[in-house]
Amino acid sequence: MAKLSTNQVMHFPNALSRGVLSQATFLDLISEDIDFHYRCPIHTSERSQNMGAIEKFIGDGWYAYMLNQRPRPGDTLIFQLFPDTFELFVTLQRRN
Repeated sequence: MAKLSTNQVMHFPNALSRGVLSQATFLDLISEDIDFHYRCPIHTSERSQNMGAIEKFIGDGWYAYMLNQRPRPGDTLIFQLFPDTFELFVTLQRRN
């Protein structure tokens, strides 16, 4: 896992960035394990703006989730995106 002493971001796959998230300015990050809901602004990477704005990511809400959950090596994160409402549900499964 990445160091949590520095801010973390979550990048979206290019297919999502070009399609579902192409015009989105935010999404709601919702945890299914804990009481966590955060409206995250969606950022576009500066380096990709000349290429058609295909690299998108979230920062603040994702960093807050990572600090709260503190995933460890071997844990699994499961994501489910609802494009109609721009809700991204995340579940952390701990390695046994």
